[in-house]
Amino acid sequence: MTLSIEQLKKIDIKDLQEQIKETRNRNQKDKLRDLLKKAKAAQSNKFVTVDDLKEYKGLIIWNIKNVSYGFDLVKAVMTEMLRMVEANEVGYVTRKGIKGIVSKLANNITLRMAEEKLRKENGISELVGATESSVIADFEQYRINKIK
Repeated sequence: MTLSIEQLKKIDIKDLQEQIKETRNRNQKDKLRDLLKKAKAAQSNKFVTVDDLKEYKGLIIWNIKNVSYGFDLVKAVMTEMLRMVEANEVGYVTRKGIKGIVSKLANNITLRMAEEKLRKENGISELVGATESSVIADFEQYRINKIK
């Protein structure tokens, strides 16, 4: 579930912090922490800007090239990142974290687009999983290795 910026601005930060303290489930705690970061970013209007993308353009291109082994996805990934930034979908808590956020975003978008391209080139449906296709199984292992 993705919350809009207006919904994130209405979240009570102190209440959310209390929920994090009370929760024992690690997965739930991680989700709440992520929501807390997004809410803080929305309430203080801290979003990655187009200027940040320009500043880290070289790093973004390097990440895309490194993940996809070529430059064929650069334009599509950069366009998707620009769309997300212009829609204020990418927030940060401190300025120091922007470089990591931009790198992770570039990697995730590149991997998603590479999988779409792989499926399209091999005629593999979205419904086919790694257990039914060795090509998808190999790509899933590749994705796991790149995300680490």
